[in-house]
Amino acid sequence: MYLKGMLGRNVSGLIIEGTRSSFPNPNLRLYKEIRRRNIPTLFIHNHYQNETFDSVEMSDARAGYELTRILIQNGHTRIGGIFKYDDWQGIERYRGFIECLSDFGIDFQEDWIRWYSTRDMEEKLSKKGLQRMYRRTKDCTAMILYNDEVAGSYMDFLKDHGLRVPEDISLVSFDDAGPAQEGDLTILSVIHPKYNLAADSAQSSADDRGSGLAGKEVFVPVSSDV
Repeated sequence: MYLKGMLGRNVSGLIIEGTRSSFPNPNLRLYKEIRRRNIPTLFIHNHYQNETFDSVEMSDARAGYELTRILIQNGHTRIGGIFKYDDWQGIERYRGFIECLSDFGIDFQEDWIRWYSTRDMEEKLSKKGLQRMYRRTKDCTAMILYNDEVAGSYMDFLKDHGLRVPEDISLVSFDDAGPAQEGDLTILSVIHPKYNLAADSAQSSADDRGSGLAGKEVFVPVSSDV
């Protein structure tokens, strides 16, 4: 376990990106030890609901809302999505999506939302897995996808089945990186402000050194690109 190894090296500070962050973290004894030693600790990109360390994050709910709003303003009302349920970022992106649908008076269709997790990602995003997802969402004219890695896989699947983006279906995504932005066709993707997050994390860590663990959250603004 990486965190246990870090504690064994007597580090003077920690910047942590959590995994499966939508679930309560089970490593309570390790985090209790961090507090006991008063090690300055900061989470980046996400946080655990059962821990109160400082965090620097992208506003994923806002990003999900804005991408959905763009689709609606371009005439789409049958909008589906693929989200990751064991990641806090996925939950927040989904929250922004459904809030935007509600604000614009568009009915939510639960069957058009497909979920996957860290453990079943390989199976769910395989050709067979994507085929099962498509059977449930084939009536959608647009899809919002958890990140560009998922978008790249889904674009390849659509192409193999004779469907064109954006002529037959529109796709939007998050992170502005990976396969979805490297081919002949790029899609609208929220830019993940990695460098801003890193800079804010370093500054916050320096500012809070020795000041205790307040449990504050800092959100970095998001932007979109085509």
